[in-house]
Amino acid sequence: MIFLHSFSKQHQKAEIAFNLARPQWNQGCATEAAAAVLNFAFQSLHLNRAEATCMPENPASRKVLEKLGMNYEGRMKKSHHRYDGFHDMDLFALVAPSKPASASL
Repeated sequence: MIFLHSFSKQHQKAEIAFNLARPQWNQGCATEAAAAVLNFAFQSLHLNRAEATCMPENPASRKVLEKLGMNYEGRMKKSHHRYDGFHDMDLFALVAPSKPASASL
């Protein structure tokens, strides 16, 4: 499952997230599907920025985000809560590719 959430029309951004069944790990599925979603986000939704978070102790998710060209922007301390308490999250982002300037005639 790959999806966009926390969409902001005003700021032209959204967060991408993914969850993959364990048998599909390490096959490139998350990277390929997330790349397609990011392409849709920038080309069809005209977003300016896509963000993603992952737990620092999850190197596989970090690797996917880095393969997508997302840049590490910092650690958000105790920013997410789940069943076992609050956790730090690493923030990654990718800004829309700039469009080439049109040539003057």
